[in-house]
Amino acid sequence: MAPNATSAGCPETTLIETELLDGVAVIALNRPEKRNAINDAMRANLIQVLDWADRSADVRAIIITGRGKGFCAGGDIAAMKERLAAPAGRVGINGWQRQRRTHHLLTMLHDIPK
Repeated sequence: MAPNATSAGCPETTLIETELLDGVAVIALNRPEKRNAINDAMRANLIQVLDWADRSADVRAIIITGRGKGFCAGGDIAAMKERLAAPAGRVGINGWQRQRRTHHLLTMLHDIPK
């Protein structure tokens, strides 16, 4: 699978590989060294790619898969630990914003009609 989609308008990213095959968008999580654990950057990229797939008339169905040995380990625990070790201040606000973005991603996955 090519690192970037061949279909017009798909966001280019190295964390999410996308290919359009006969109307099927194959979306691959691409952090195999971390068992595709989702960090902030991957979540943002996945939202962009899903938004593209949802809006594209060329996409009739979506398959989400993962590179390497596993589909997805869940959230990136190492990244979470780094955020907790950060100095106090906007940590609570940033955590709330991350939670809202994660909720947005999960809602997209649930509601996307393809």
